[in-house]
Amino acid sequence: MYFTFANNGEAFGEIGKTNYRWGLAFVEKLKAHSSDNLIINQRYFEDETHGTAAALSWYYGLKSLLKR
Repeated sequence: MYFTFANNGEAFGEIGKTNYRWGLAFVEKLKAHSSDNLIINQRYFEDETHGTAAALSWYYGLKSLLKR
């Protein structure tokens, strides 16, 4: 699984910050139960928001997947 997070705090205020914290907590819970069949990567885009991170998310996610 490849998770990406954007800098939504500036664009969306407290709800953006809350969603980011929720996302990080979710990734950590998955990592606590990871296995050889579940590889988890994440990336934070400081200069992007929810609306601008999609293309970068696809690009880096596919690049990560295709390395294997």
